[in-house]
Amino acid sequence: MKGLFFEQQFSAYIHQLRDIWVAYASRRSTLIPLDAWRVAQDEAVHGLNQDTYSNRAIFITARIINGLSRESIDLSETNLRNLWAELQSWVVDRPQTVRCIMEVEASGDNTFPIILFSNAPAACGNMYYHIASILLLATGKKSSRFSALVSPVCHARRIIGISITHNEQATLVNSIHLICIAAQQIPTFIEKIAVLTHLRKIEDDTGWKTKRHILDLEHLWGQ
Repeated sequence: MKGLFFEQQFSAYIHQLRDIWVAYASRRSTLIPLDAWRVAQDEAVHGLNQDTYSNRAIFITARIINGLSRESIDLSETNLRNLWAELQSWVVDRPQTVRCIMEVEASGDNTFPIILFSNAPAACGNMYYHIASILLLATGKKSSRFSALVSPVCHARRIIGISITHNEQATLVNSIHLICIAAQQIPTFIEKIAVLTHLRKIEDDTGWKTKRHILDLEHLWGQ
């Protein structure tokens, strides 16, 4: 059975997902107010399943983007610390259905790690966890509390690895914007080529246009 997020709730959340990335691109706050999100209500009604739990990672990302917008006061050290702590609680407390069932580090023919989840909502939620981590790390506001943070490159590689591992249309489409942000952290030529190849495959497999994103990345990388 597919998750609630991708069946019953997707029509509502698709607008919120679009709003998030339009806001990010234009450096403004989301048009849909955060208090319109039904995260707490959904958790109360449906419990902490893979759908509601993954939605919370998306909600945290939206709050980070609002905090980084031109319309907002810059993220304070306190806000940054609280958001990071919330992200770490999210990843530590994941129910079993939101944890990967297989992870193989990149090697040989696999440019990126293989990271497999048992359901599409879990794949989506974990990609949003990693993108939220990248956005917070990119602020450069690290205190001694943050000294053990992993590199944004590690988060970027896992976003791309999750997307490549999964072939569900919802996962692929939801990963396009995440891949484009994550790809900005990718250092090696072979990884960059693999990202461009994957974006072309997403368009071929889903029909969602990725050509503009490919051109933007090629321009960024000077290719």
